Amino acid sequence: MNEPNYNKKYMVKRIFASSFRKLLLLIVAIALIPSLAIIIFTGIEYGSVLEQEVRAKAVRQVETLAMVQNTIMETVHHTLSTLALLPAFTEGEKGRQERILRQVLEENPEYVNITVTDTTGIVTVSAKLEPGTDLSERDHIQRAIGGESFTAGEFIIAQINNEAAFPFAVPIKDNEGNIIGVLSAIYRLSTYREFFKSFDLPEESFLGITDRYGIRIFFYPEKSTNPIGKPIKADIWKIIGSGSESGTMVMTGSDGMSRYYAFRRIKTEEGKEPYLNIVIGIPEQSARHPATRILIRNLLLMAVVAIFSMIMAAFIGYVTIGSKLLRMAKTVTDIRNGKLSARTHLEEDSEIGMVSKAIDGMAEALEERNDERDRNEKKLSEAIEEREMLLREVHHRVKNNLQLILSIIHLEKENSRDIETFSRQIEHRIRAMSSIHEMMYQSHSLKAIDMRSFLERLSILGGYSYDNVTIKVDAVSCPLSLERAITISLITNELIINSVKYGKDINGHVNINITFFVEAEKAMLIISDRGLGFSDTFDPHKSTSLGMQLILTLVAQIGGEIDISNSNGAVVTILFPLEE
Repeated sequence: MNEPNYNKKYMVKRIFASSFRKLLLLIVAIALIPSLAIIIFTGIEYGSVLEQEVRAKAVRQVETLAMVQNTIMETVHHTLSTLALLPAFTEGEKGRQERILRQVLEENPEYVNITVTDTTGIVTVSAKLEPGTDLSERDHIQRAIGGESFTAGEFIIAQINNEAAFPFAVPIKDNEGNIIGVLSAIYRLSTYREFFKSFDLPEESFLGITDRYGIRIFFYPEKSTNPIGKPIKADIWKIIGSGSESGTMVMTGSDGMSRYYAFRRIKTEEGKEPYLNIVIGIPEQSARHPATRILIRNLLLMAVVAIFSMIMAAFIGYVTIGSKLLRMAKTVTDIRNGKLSARTHLEEDSEIGMVSKAIDGMAEALEERNDERDRNEKKLSEAIEEREMLLREVHHRVKNNLQLILSIIHLEKENSRDIETFSRQIEHRIRAMSSIHEMMYQSHSLKAIDMRSFLERLSILGGYSYDNVTIKVDAVSCPLSLERAITISLITNELIINSVKYGKDINGHVNINITFFVEAEKAMLIISDRGLGFSDTFDPHKSTSLGMQLILTLVAQIGGEIDISNSNGAVVTILFPLEE
């Protein structure tokens, strides 16, 4: 063999082989670039989704706390207003006042203290403070003395135990409507710690509460950079105090950490200045860190796959791989164009097969992450929609119940002979309605109330409210809507009142039987006693009694029928359809 020709052929083969391997490596690298771009784009997009989710989470949590605060305020308002109407307070009976206040404080540990002052702000009766203590400089006391029906004061350190608290007050009026004193309650701010602990928030998140002037009155978890009783950071307060009732922002806090902030301003009633501001802060890094970590991990995985593919390509460059490379390139192109379900489907135990499996695994991982992102977005959308629906439902129910209470008060006011009767009748009716709401928020469902549980609870309330009264319940479990359950509660309450008035037996005792059962899509409510019963000439439709008129109106509202008879006492039977 000619030596020069042999060397020439050898060099040509070597150059050709070397160029082919480089070309193959270049093809593999180019094929992986779109996937790399998709990983980076997906990581950035995932970070954006996380950021939106963190913002939405902060807003949800602050709205939840706002609802809790409004509920607390309404509860305190209801408690104080109810106490202020009791004869013990309107008639200035200090002994009874003290017993009542101690009992209320014992049953409601969230209160630091409940106090009665005279019109000069001096304590006359208190569950814990000594009489004679001067509270005249307290803002909520002064405004209640000035005639405001319900006031929320300024942040205070309670004299009882030096605990951070927030005060509320209502005026006490005598029977002529003159202000004779003030009834105030001090609510523990530490209660919010338990609410915050129940939230699933990242580390370095916090709950803050300020008063109307931007003074920090609560901060959890506690930090030396955010002391209680000091103003919050000026640029943050500038946004919160700008006039908007709620909002979000990204700011650097007093501790130097950047956070997503969501705030909500709380008012005692529409048209008044906010007395409280609730702020939730979630670290900005909590949204960016997971996305950055996943992006780096995916880039490392991508780098491993790329290196592996190139090494394998360098060893198999001499093999005919044109069709397989074209199939692999097409798969990567499909992935780049958004078709994440694309696969190579090269089932073989070779180097090309390993590369194709790596590409398929990458595509599967991308598809899974894309599907997970879509699922997370759907869950977020559903959660927002559900919250809005629940808020609309709560507002609708509260509006309807308040309108019903106002109507009952108006009717009772026209028919009651004295304030004590008026107060007692209204109290029983509102308590019947409040039992429905109490059962509703204690249950897992906001849509239905179980009638057996409700009637049993109503019988217990009736037994506590009246002397020498025994109420027995025989009822089946049957869910009713909130509106229908409230109507049945008012009907039952009116019939219990009627039996208490007129259904005493010869021993002066009242025995009431309540029966409730369902048959053929209709419910039957039977209430009977062992009294003298109805007169033979009694016609409920011609009765001028407010209670009977209210019963007939309520029965008509639910499309029911009423039957009145005597059987060893009065028997009232109400038949109504289950569905509205």
